[in-house]
Amino acid sequence: MPRRGENIRKRKDGRWEGRYIAGRQPDGRAIYRSVYGQSYAAARKKLIMAKNSAQTSDAVTAPEKSAQELLFSEVCCEWLSAISGTVRESTYVKYYNLCKNHIIPRIGRISCRNMTEEQLRLFLEEQRGKRDNDRSHSKKESEKYLSDSSVQTLCTIINAVLKYAASNKYMDALPAVTYRKERNAQIEILSDQDQKRLVRCMLREPDSSRIGILVCLYTGIRIGEICALKWGDIDTEYGTLQIRKTIQRIQNIRSDDQTSAKTQLCIDSPKSIHSHRMIPLPAFLCEIIDKNLTRIPGAYFLSGDPYKPMEPRTYQYRYKRYLREAGIRESNFHVLRHTFATQCVGLGFDVKSLSEILGHSSVSITMNKYVHPTLEMKREQMSRLKL
Repeated sequence: MPRRGENIRKRKDGRWEGRYIAGRQPDGRAIYRSVYGQSYAAARKKLIMAKNSAQTSDAVTAPEKSAQELLFSEVCCEWLSAISGTVRESTYVKYYNLCKNHIIPRIGRISCRNMTEEQLRLFLEEQRGKRDNDRSHSKKESEKYLSDSSVQTLCTIINAVLKYAASNKYMDALPAVTYRKERNAQIEILSDQDQKRLVRCMLREPDSSRIGILVCLYTGIRIGEICALKWGDIDTEYGTLQIRKTIQRIQNIRSDDQTSAKTQLCIDSPKSIHSHRMIPLPAFLCEIIDKNLTRIPGAYFLSGDPYKPMEPRTYQYRYKRYLREAGIRESNFHVLRHTFATQCVGLGFDVKSLSEILGHSSVSITMNKYVHPTLEMKREQMSRLKL
């Protein structure tokens, strides 16, 4: 069958093959490689990704290179190609950008054979912004460095690439690189007074957007989850809410069309298998929903449209506007989730049940990251002491 699109053809074995230029030989001749898929669309998707991965490295791949002479950048690109389609799209975009903007420019030209654990450790410390014992940086300089969470993801990527390289005999096995995350910063929560102000403000004109804020405050669901919520996921008769999808806007890195949008709205499965969950709804919340909203079968809860959900960024803007209306200091939307978790612990919730309501994989995540005892809670605990 003749080729279609961008050098894609159907093979005799039924698979589709896409060919692309992976690099150049010293004499300038192109080096071709292939990707395969069970359909034309699958092959094209892999081909676009492979081209993008190849562009992240300036390295020249010569066929006479031995496996251990491969540069770390080349192995990163191969690894990205290998995991395409095996991880969530948002995760792949995050890995792709961290490889392109941080790993490859900084340590990509080191050959696998010469890569050392010390080089990788120094790289991770550099990305966090450490310079020997001097931690004082100007605001402009500190913006160049990544958050602890992103550096931890860099560590995850590096270990995965090392494992991939060792399994393909590109290098000898190396000890895993570790990164100790600094202590979590104290996360802000809404005070009892601010919660009451917010609830009063939301019930003043209770439309789907305002009631959605109450849903998040009293269930702890994430902004992407409330934006992806459909009426079919809510059962006020039995008092349940089911989390099936999440929404986020991500960079569009798979299209080679220069006229294509730079970002795309991605509707995907929740963050992890534990995020697929059924949440019991408080009776008062079911009553508010039934009293003020009209159920639209098949439509998104916030937008009321069967095909167009509300974007998380749009809902974030609305949330901040609601805070101003209520006279509350501006905060991130995720504060609602932290507030819910802290309130539940203060009310004596079973921690295992709370962990499953929040969609966490372990109780330790719930306690360490999402529970922030208030002064009142601490005072109540201290009052139990007797002379």
